[in-house]
Amino acid sequence: MSKKLKPLFLCILLASYAGSHFHLIAAKEAKHPRKQGVAPTAASLISDMQKAVAFTAKSAKGKISTKSKEARPLWSSLKTASQALDIMEASLKSDKAATVKAQHDLGRSMIQLCASWGVLRGSHPKLQVGRGVIALSEAHDMYVYHFGPTVARYKKGGKPAKEELEIVGICLDELAKLGDDMESLSKKAKPNSYQARLVNDLLSLIDELLEVKVTNLKSYCKFMYQWDRLSHAVGGYSEIFEAWYPAYYTEWQTVTTDYIELTGEFTEVSVGYYESWEYTELSVAKYDDYYESTAVLASVSEQEESEFESFTEEYSEESATEESEEELEEINEEVEIDEEDDSTAFEEVSDDADDEDGDGESDEEDTDDDNDGVEDEQDEDDDGDGVEDDEDEDEDEEDDEDADDDEDEDDDGIDDDEDGGDEE
Repeated sequence: MSKKLKPLFLCILLASYAGSHFHLIAAKEAKHPRKQGVAPTAASLISDMQKAVAFTAKSAKGKISTKSKEARPLWSSLKTASQALDIMEASLKSDKAATVKAQHDLGRSMIQLCASWGVLRGSHPKLQVGRGVIALSEAHDMYVYHFGPTVARYKKGGKPAKEELEIVGICLDELAKLGDDMESLSKKAKPNSYQARLVNDLLSLIDELLEVKVTNLKSYCKFMYQWDRLSHAVGGYSEIFEAWYPAYYTEWQTVTTDYIELTGEFTEVSVGYYESWEYTELSVAKYDDYYESTAVLASVSEQEESEFESFTEEYSEESATEESEEELEEINEEVEIDEEDDSTAFEEVSDDADDEDGDGESDEEDTDDDNDGVEDEQDEDDDGDGVEDDEDEDEDEEDDEDADDDEDEDDDGIDDDEDGGDEE
């Protein structure tokens, strides 16, 4: 079954600057319903991401083998995400350095998860894994756009300091060499393969970053966000190459050894951005259909969350040595590559509005939109949120035709409602 791996990158974040009006309000104590819920906070979004990891692991357990070599990037990314979220939860109010480092690990794991599932789902067509990945991506995007390092810097205000501009200069020097090295790796990749597709993604991200000219706070934040996104992709794709294409990985490793921890330049300085921002006391005022997009998380009980957190974090990469013919077939299939297309592989699952369950089949053609094993015509819970349709006020809602699903159109890691979008 052939399918193009559209963009999968975003599992990520963007925006621009003009207004300084942040749509954040004082957090209120409240329960956490999954439908028309209370305003999300940093803590509640971390909790939602933990539930999403548990739901994804539950959906995959026994169906996607933890012993499969081909599935290693997927299971490994879930493990990293779970561990990073544990750290974020524990250090939210006490250890900003640990929180920033964990956010970096989480960002890398998100790209790796989305990219690997986008390929492997062809061999697992009737699982609900995609619904978990989408819910995780929604919660992650909401967190990054409102509480991530770029937002923290924007909230701090002021022109980029000399130290910050020096970091940008270091990054640009590294970027020039990375671009040359990626061009070399592109020529060594197998034509019309996922090898070539993923390297092409990185070249697109490099080109996009080179277009950012840092002259003020807005452009500095945009550069910082896109640099982090590139570094997450290099790290996440590296693990995919190692598992799927060991021969090519040998070439890859000789070139990319110096780039696996690219975000080191911004990690330390990012900690300072949070020092004067009490973001843990804030909540997101405008969150639109967030609870509808993550409704499936209502099905995850506390017991299941705990059970599958342990299951995920006990995963052993070393024991994943068995070969799956079905997964290998998907990995080695030919793909169309448009070098002019700047979309990335990891955005396909999380950003595809025409595939709500993330199974690779468009909603128009999908007769089981939530992949619960019940055909839509017989399904009494169309959106899979655990509420029967006759009691569900928002089952299977259609997006407003004028709605804009991209919360960060200028790719600066800040929700457009936070920084004014494309306005200068």
